[in-house]
Parts: sequence; structure tokens; C-alpha cells
Amino acid sequence: MFLCSAINHNGVQFEIKPPMPNVETRAVMDEYKEMKNNPDKYKRYESFDVLLDEVLSDS
Repeated sequence: MFLCSAINHNGVQFEIKPPMPNVETRAVMDEYKEMKNNPDKYKRYESFDVLLDEVLSDS
């Protein structure tokens, strides 16, 4: 029934929207954009193991 309706309406008969990100997700997306636009301001690691060693040594 759904497929017949979609064919008759030349598509689905309701609007499909992507979900709106919450405040925390928007903040993370903004932080990602900042890091991407200014990579020289942020520390980089040659491998995950090096990063993990640093994190574990700080705890």
C-alpha cells in the first residue's frame, strides 16, 4: 500500500527532515570546525598508542 501511494504521489506524501542536533552535539560540531580550521593550535599524535600512553600517564 505504501509503495502504491508513493508511486501515485511521485514520492512519499510526507516531509522527511534530518534530526536537529541537540546543544551538546552542536557544541561538538563547532569544536570540530574550529579544530579543522586551525589545526596548528591543537596537539597531534603520530598514533593512537602514543595518545593512549599520554592519557594513561596523566591519570
